[in-house]
Amino acid sequence: MIYNGCRGGESLTWSKESVVKIVVISMATIFMGQIYINPGAGEFRLSMAVAMISVLLIYFEQVPVMLVCSIIAVFTPFFRAFVYYIAYHNMTFWQTLSYFFPASIYYILYGFLFKLLDIRKKLNSPLLFVIALWFCDSVPNIAEALYRQLHTSGDFSSVVLRIILVGFARSVFTGLLYYLSKYYKERYDKRK
Repeated sequence: MIYNGCRGGESLTWSKESVVKIVVISMATIFMGQIYINPGAGEFRLSMAVAMISVLLIYFEQVPVMLVCSIIAVFTPFFRAFVYYIAYHNMTFWQTLSYFFPASIYYILYGFLFKLLDIRKKLNSPLLFVIALWFCDSVPNIAEALYRQLHTSGDFSSVVLRIILVGFARSVFTGLLYYLSKYYKERYDKRK
């Protein structure tokens, strides 16, 4: 059975293997979201989940981007709320969940931009790939930070600057990770 609800030529055979890929990408991204930095004094955070999801969405090119990003958008706030609630107990679980809910904004917008910018088709142009990935990373982070800014106070402009700088670093890191893995895979394949 083929799932053709995807645009851009993505199709997904609903097999055990495809479901496993979706689960692996989702779980790896959700867990990597626990490795993060706070770019300012506030509740906004930048995690390594973005590098993880980018590399995995590129590697598993038959996996539908919006499906994976939607799953991550739903489960990330629940996972973060659960971890925080267990560790601190200073809010109810539902208060904690609402605190982490804005991460959903990030993943939905990220998936939309990843598809719109057709990141997978920019792999042959490293500069264009990194710039598109940088935009795909920074815009959703700015949208999430803006949402949080409406509910808190703080210096929004300095947070945006950090988002842009960290987004650039993360995009370069993701590009290097992809191109190095591709290089070593090609070398390995030639030795066979």
